[in-house]
Amino acid sequence: MVIGIFTAVGVALALQNGVPAALMVFGVWAIVTGLIQLVLGLQRRRELGGQWPMILSGGQSMLAGGAFILLAHSPTMGINSLVGYSAFGAFYYLISAIRLSPMKKG
Repeated sequence: MVIGIFTAVGVALALQNGVPAALMVFGVWAIVTGLIQLVLGLQRRRELGGQWPMILSGGQSMLAGGAFILLAHSPTMGINSLVGYSAFGAFYYLISAIRLSPMKKG
């Protein structure tokens, strides 16, 4: 939550300098949160199982963050790539929720 708040403030401030600056802040956020997901997923996989969506999502976030930074000076491409990034993120969260939810017995 703290990272998200800092990122929202950072994006708001960066927008004063234009879309490229905001995309770069968003890219840094994606790399940092992707790294956190990747590390946590790798640490938890033996204990909890079902962590492969989190591991994949973390790796993808890191790559996407780098792409956002590279595409920052082509704002149309950078903003368009947010749609795919968001869709994959939602998909991974759905898969994680399904894999980690307790099965009803009965």
